[in-house]
Amino acid sequence: MGHGSKITGDVEVEKAIINGEINGNIKCHDYLELNTNAIVNGSIEYDIIEVHEGSKITGNLKFSKNSKKIEAKKKYKSQIKSN
Repeated sequence: MGHGSKITGDVEVEKAIINGEINGNIKCHDYLELNTNAIVNGSIEYDIIEVHEGSKITGNLKFSKNSKKIEAKKKYKSQIKSN
């Protein structure tokens, strides 16, 4: 997710590298990286997380060892905006 992009809604992923803004909760089953410009307004559940200096989290962090593989969904609950 690139710098300047924004998601409103909850996100569930296997792996993600975030450099934009998420207004909602994140559930990551494997690796989550929050780059310098990442803004997360919501709670994060993760297996592995890397948080870079400058990223902002407003919410709780919860470690969850989870080997579950998620399947791609055809419908999206989130609204994705990209500049």
